[in-house]
Amino acid sequence: MKQRLKLLAILAIALIVPAAVSAAIVLTAKPSTPIQHIVIIVQENQTFNHFFGAFPGLLAGFGINSTECMPNVKGKPCVAPFNGDSESALVQATGLSHSWQAAHLAYNGGRMNGFVTDQPKKANASDSMSYFTGVTLPDYWDLASHFGLDANFFSSSMSYSYPNHIFLVAGQAQSACATGQCKPVLDLTFETIVTPMNALNVTWGYFAGNWKDSKDCVALTQTTGYWNVLPAFPAVQQGSTCHDIQNLPDFRNDISKGYLPQVSWVTPMTNESDHPGCGSDPNVGACSKAEAPLPSGQLYVSNIIDSIENNPTLYQSTAIFLTWDDFGGYYDPVVPDQIDAYGLGLRVPLIVMSPYVIQGIGYGPLSGGYGPTHQQDFTAILRTIEDNWGLPSFDTLTSRDSTVGDLLWMFNFGQTPIPPLILPSNVLATYPPSSCTVCSFSSSSTPYTSPHGLVLPQANDSTLCSPVDAEGDPCD
Repeated sequence: MKQRLKLLAILAIALIVPAAVSAAIVLTAKPSTPIQHIVIIVQENQTFNHFFGAFPGLLAGFGINSTECMPNVKGKPCVAPFNGDSESALVQATGLSHSWQAAHLAYNGGRMNGFVTDQPKKANASDSMSYFTGVTLPDYWDLASHFGLDANFFSSSMSYSYPNHIFLVAGQAQSACATGQCKPVLDLTFETIVTPMNALNVTWGYFAGNWKDSKDCVALTQTTGYWNVLPAFPAVQQGSTCHDIQNLPDFRNDISKGYLPQVSWVTPMTNESDHPGCGSDPNVGACSKAEAPLPSGQLYVSNIIDSIENNPTLYQSTAIFLTWDDFGGYYDPVVPDQIDAYGLGLRVPLIVMSPYVIQGIGYGPLSGGYGPTHQQDFTAILRTIEDNWGLPSFDTLTSRDSTVGDLLWMFNFGQTPIPPLILPSNVLATYPPSSCTVCSFSSSSTPYTSPHGLVLPQANDSTLCSPVDAEGDPCD
């Protein structure tokens, strides 16, 4: 609060001094750490347990428990965790319900035992108990091995993608998202982190798949989907930095020129998003081809990271946070603290990449986080931005980022910097990194170009998704 009042006082002084003098006054925040750039890559719909429950070295209770068996519908046997590597394409293709209702039924008052019974209309309900290994996810497992993996990190809202993406920029969501399935809107008025960043000239970019730059800085007439939420704030979409809402080619172009904003959010094209399901396929229950194949998502993510690592100046000054926005219907055993009406939601992976990240698995700050479990959520990323650049506190708007603590506990700025891990640009790596003959620890990779290019949304474009699928579940 004191920081906020101090900033307002400085701004007031700047307004009353003569124009010639005030023109020379530029408020610029300096980072408190060697991190000069934060990149937030947000993928889709996977729990920690589904992607990393079998990751070696996890403490008991944070990974796969082969002795548990999830209750099933009446007359059917319970479902034990099973390795889904041999049928990963089918598991990824069929998808599961992951609505607000499905999440709360799965959570079941903290019993964490409704992950199969909350899928009554899904023939593949048992897929909730599947998990993958480095066979299916070699790029993600290599990155987690080489850098840092947070095993105690959660989505912000026990719901689907939309409210969680709002939390990723604002630390809160509209009240309708706390009590049920909320719909995208175009008139959000509460503050985002963009406001204090703009006040202190902290540069930012919101790079969204399918965004058309000609929409910058104009009043929108239709929503932009479940993932691209920042334009839903008119104060941002039509504000002084509205051109900082951009698309993925803009992001790649910036990096190719050796530039990154101080803070970047990166959301994917649908077909590179890791989102389970067949999308518009009318036979979704029997579909065998995923709309977002896991190899495509890994290559997309790995090549973004490679492009930063291949520039030594960017690499040594950047922290990359890779996470997934909601649980996707998959099981996770760790009970999320219910700190308010929104959640926390189910546990999701967080991989942190930086020369200064502490390698290995982390379980939250020794002090901080929510309660004695030290759980953190997406607002911890906002708190990291606030603390790194000395932004005003959000405590007048939400208690989330004022209490969650930042993610700087995952860093050691005195350690010998970790060299970059360059993954192959057009094929998957192999896990572990020591087995990857096509990986390297030097800047030698070819910059990535998406094979899909920029696909602009049309009214009937399946990549936009209809509001719900055949089971009444939101496609995102």
